[in-house]
Amino acid sequence: MWIVLTIGLILLLLLLGVLITPIVLFIDTDQNRYEVRQLPAFRISFDIKKLSPQLKLLGIPIPIKWNSQKSKEGSIEKEKQAVKKSNRKGFSKSWRAWKFLVTRAVESFRVKRFVVLVDTDDVVWNAQLTPLFLLASQGPCTLQTNYNGRMYCTLEASLTPGRLLWIFILFLTKK
Repeated sequence: MWIVLTIGLILLLLLLGVLITPIVLFIDTDQNRYEVRQLPAFRISFDIKKLSPQLKLLGIPIPIKWNSQKSKEGSIEKEKQAVKKSNRKGFSKSWRAWKFLVTRAVESFRVKRFVVLVDTDDVVWNAQLTPLFLLASQGPCTLQTNYNGRMYCTLEASLTPGRLLWIFILFLTKK
């Protein structure tokens, strides 16, 4: 009895840890780093040069086969499934409920850092953008122009899965 209770408590604590630990979206165009991570649980990174995703689950690399070629048989089966699914009645929710879901999901992201360096190759246009970017650079957002041909963007945003789960539960209870 105590063993089952202990195992259940450990699983509950692990679930709470996953719900509380934020998921981080990190994009860096200068270093070609694109990744989504929840550090103790997983890390998915995407390399643009190789066009291959990489997954690490609990620190262990898991190979992912990237199949870019589609077979004709698979596409025919998908078309048949699409025809069957179109006859079903859809998930009906009001426009207000869908708007609630989308706005709350977008608002639940917390931007830690957002940096954009832009060069338009036009000196006049860069000079006109400089005061606008200076006004728009507030908090974690930094917008800058440069005159040496460098384009650069960095975004680091986080989302707590528990908050997203709560928003989805509220969405399901709305009419």
